[in-house]
Amino acid sequence: KTHSVYRNTTQMTMHFIYLIGGLVVLFIAGELLVSGAVRVAYKFKVSKLVVGLTVVSIGTSAPELFVSLIAALNGHPNIAIGNVVGSNIANIALIIGLTSVFFPLAVNKNLLRVDYPVMLGASFIFLLLYLFGSINKLAGIGLLVLLASYTFLLVRSSRKATKANDEVVPIRNSEFAKAIAFILLGAVGLYFGSNWFLSGATGFARMFNLSDEVIGVTLVALGTSIPELVTSLMAAFRKHGDIALGNIL
Repeated sequence: KTHSVYRNTTQMTMHFIYLIGGLVVLFIAGELLVSGAVRVAYKFKVSKLVVGLTVVSIGTSAPELFVSLIAALNGHPNIAIGNVVGSNIANIALIIGLTSVFFPLAVNKNLLRVDYPVMLGASFIFLLLYLFGSINKLAGIGLLVLLASYTFLLVRSSRKATKANDEVVPIRNSEFAKAIAFILLGAVGLYFGSNWFLSGATGFARMFNLSDEVIGVTLVALGTSIPELVTSLMAAFRKHGDIALGNIL
């Protein structure tokens, strides 16, 4: 019995180390990725709103992407789905709620006219696909095509509207090279961090007999939503409300 308690304690400690260590690596890697991506976006003359809607949002969602991908490849698709659902709940209820408590956010009219309906439409498409019982390769390709089309139209319209806008920040070639290095380092960190974080999360799930769905919607979703939370808080603190809201949408 004593040996069993010792083994369980050791396992719990290792799961905790993997969970926290992976989360720290995900946070640092996400910061590197976002920092580099924002500089690249400014290099190509897009507005802060579009940076938030595209580059920052994709960058801060990279932990969800990597964790869900690794979970699916390791035979835990319900963690992947739960992570997506739980992260969206956390993004709206936790991140917008907490950010607006400290820094009131002014809503850009473009968000209400275009991007908010797009967010609702994407959620509705996900619901329809989920009701069919499985999301296959064809559905995945269709979702990626929709995302690419939306991003392309968004960036094109922004470039037209901000050609002579003082929002655009000039980026030197040396800074651009540094930004690319940040993106690469961030991607590598996200890969390893997601593996460690998922290993700790699934370990805890097995120890406490939790289902993949529950662990995905709660622990994994909250953990992978930390980059969005930190990014939105920092953006709002720096008076970049467009980036904060665009990041969530």
